[in-house]
Amino acid sequence: MRLASAAPSGKRVTVLVAGVAPDVGLKDLPVVGRFVPAGLGTVSGLALAARLAGGSGDVKAHWERLNGLFQAQGSSPVRPVLPPEELDKNRLALGIEVAALGSAIPVWVGFGGDTPVNPRVGESSGGTGAEGDLLGGAGAGATAWVGVNKTIGPLQVQRIGVRYVPGKPAELDVLLDAQLTAGGFTVSTTGLGVGVTWQKGESPGVKGNLDGLGLAYTAGALKVSGALARDPDPQKKGATLLVAGQLSVSTTALSFTAAGMYAELIGSGAPSVFVIASLTGLEIPIGPVVLTGLTGGFGYNTHLGLPVRPLDVPSHPLISGGLPVGDGPMAVLNKLGETITPQAGSLWIAAGAFFTVFEIVQVKAVLAVQVSPGDVTIALLATASAQFPTTGTPYACATLGLEATYRTSTGEIRVEGALDPDRSYLLSPSCRLRGGFALCVWTGPSHAGDFVFTLGGYHPAYAPPAHYPVVQRLGLDWQIGPVSVSGECYGAITPSMAMIGGRLEVSATVAGVKAWLEAHLDAVVRWAPFAFDVDLGVRVGVSFDFLGHHDLELGADLHLWGPPTAGTATVHLPLVPDITVRFGSGSAAKPPPLVWEDFHKNVLAGRDPQVQVTRGLVPDPDPAAGKGSENGGKDNRTLRVTPESFTVAITTPLPCTTVGLVSKDTTTQVLDPKTTDQRKADVRPMAITGATLDCTVKLYPTDTANLVDLAGWIPSATTGRLPASVFGKTLPEGESPSPYGGDELVEAVTGLTLTTPVAKPVHPIGPMHRSVLESEHGKDGTLPLAAAPETHVPAPGDRDALVQAAKDTAAAREELLASWDTWFPPAGDGTSPTPWDGNLDGYLDRLWSVTDAEPLLVS
Repeated sequence: MRLASAAPSGKRVTVLVAGVAPDVGLKDLPVVGRFVPAGLGTVSGLALAARLAGGSGDVKAHWERLNGLFQAQGSSPVRPVLPPEELDKNRLALGIEVAALGSAIPVWVGFGGDTPVNPRVGESSGGTGAEGDLLGGAGAGATAWVGVNKTIGPLQVQRIGVRYVPGKPAELDVLLDAQLTAGGFTVSTTGLGVGVTWQKGESPGVKGNLDGLGLAYTAGALKVSGALARDPDPQKKGATLLVAGQLSVSTTALSFTAAGMYAELIGSGAPSVFVIASLTGLEIPIGPVVLTGLTGGFGYNTHLGLPVRPLDVPSHPLISGGLPVGDGPMAVLNKLGETITPQAGSLWIAAGAFFTVFEIVQVKAVLAVQVSPGDVTIALLATASAQFPTTGTPYACATLGLEATYRTSTGEIRVEGALDPDRSYLLSPSCRLRGGFALCVWTGPSHAGDFVFTLGGYHPAYAPPAHYPVVQRLGLDWQIGPVSVSGECYGAITPSMAMIGGRLEVSATVAGVKAWLEAHLDAVVRWAPFAFDVDLGVRVGVSFDFLGHHDLELGADLHLWGPPTAGTATVHLPLVPDITVRFGSGSAAKPPPLVWEDFHKNVLAGRDPQVQVTRGLVPDPDPAAGKGSENGGKDNRTLRVTPESFTVAITTPLPCTTVGLVSKDTTTQVLDPKTTDQRKADVRPMAITGATLDCTVKLYPTDTANLVDLAGWIPSATTGRLPASVFGKTLPEGESPSPYGGDELVEAVTGLTLTTPVAKPVHPIGPMHRSVLESEHGKDGTLPLAAAPETHVPAPGDRDALVQAAKDTAAAREELLASWDTWFPPAGDGTSPTPWDGNLDGYLDRLWSVTDAEPLLVS
């Protein structure tokens, strides 16, 4: 520290200069320091200067005197050396000296004067800022940046900042955003600098800092750029360290981009990593398809987020292929961090391609598989775009986003698609197309048996269940000068109904006169009991200003329902009240109930209870047997099963209120008798409410009338979901068949499963003495049971002992082989087979590789 004060002209000037030599280089930086050569770059000096007394211009005027006082206080000057003009313009100046490429580069930045100061708190944004934030610098805490934009040889200093990070220990960082260009290479840094940490009772510490590092190289048509960025606050994402990186390589033909992240999870310290890459510019013809690019990625301990809507598919990182390489790694970190997050135990992999079909349709498709704790997700993301004609002014253009997913945890199969209204039109760019479709089937534990297919959504009065997809209406919007056209349509099928409808609106304003046309149709049909509801209408009108404002409208509406068919017709006339004509019963009549024969034939499609073996089937050794033409191609084979865990499932098309298992003289109720009264069945087409439907299961041996003893068999009730239109509560008298909300399915017991009793354990054959195995007991050679005296099981030996035993018994083997030779007669040609000499040397030499455990030695 140096302090100098002088007043040669009667006006006192006081200057304070303090500095340290941290000797911190690029090798001391986090993450990348170990890859940097030791002498590449070093912060050799850090100084702070203050003008404590005196005015503007006084320091330079008295610098000779002040500098002499500084030199008298010590032989080694503070580095970097203070230029006197810095304190003439500012009361405070900060200096940093960087040793790079064999020379020391000093940079001073003043505060409190004419140089603007830009304070920012917790800055972490990406992009190229006004002060030249090439990589999107970041830092936790309060940061004050000063724009410098100073070029010193190959070094361009864009800004210098001071960051204070509270905590224990507290930290004060001096940061530098700079760019070094030499020989076609450009190295960019964000947040490069040194920091001083201190804590009460401890000595101050010095550390290096780097928020972002970029490298670019250009040689003719070849352009290579890459960058790394560190998240200053990784704890928000569940990590102790989080680094994002990017790479871009482009030529005149091909372009390769890649981005990824590396993190270390909080607690376990396990690595979390993912990489996404794409290659474009290919032209590989495969029939009518031309492959134009590849894309893919993988992640370990990371979770891949999927688009919420099909309209979000084109912007998904796996599809877009346009990673924000030019915006810097912080932009990559922020963008990809919204989609891919660290998550322990999650693994995913994705692969896809970009291609064109018949040179008209451009397709991007990616298949991703993600394995998470308790779930496996398979997803297909795709976009398709086309225009006609392909050259010149197009008259039709469409872009479709598609997402198909299957999740094992929910058993949901979902396919959704939607047109991008910003890139889809017909005849003219002002005629915008919109809308989507969805197909969903549920097979898992939640909503099993439910399904929906929709084009453009649902009936306006229908309240879809929460798990149904939300789909935009299929339609168009066209503004042609004074004429406006808007149309939409929809159609949907659910387990209980089908619905269809649409709307058209046309309006025009000419010379202050507005005319319009509106037509609509909304129809719904229930399956069982059969009912329909149709609402359609048309209106035309005109409005103008002449001796006041006037609105004239003419129209008609028709509302039909049934059966029996009834409805109303309404005519809208100007200046007079509406005229309504009613016909039919005037209300939705309750259809006559069906008898069992009609219900079973028409509603249940003739289905009967079914029996299916779910476990214990044994493959047939002759699968073709029993399928001859004499059997009409039918399979009449007897099933081959094993009693070990044999399971049979009995299902019925009707809900069961009781399930009984009959065995000889006893009947076992599978369901809890206490809840029988609460488990009543409704059959809407038959107008049955609160019925008791008993399910009784009996097993008979083949061709006999004797019941199988089911004692010990394990029964369990099977639950399912049945259509509410068939087994929901009956509609009250006169209730309108218009669509209403509620679940499409109802929970019900649909049968039971039977599993064979657990096999009783039998006493296994116990250990036997060698003498027992050396002789047969009786002509049948029956082995003794466990009642024989037990002997000690030999302990495992070792391979060396086995090798030695084989060598010791060589003579016994030769004797045995000689005896065998007497049993084998010569071959037909009179020759004898080549005898084996009993040599096991080759086998014994390979014993270590052919045995995976120590052998048992029998004594």
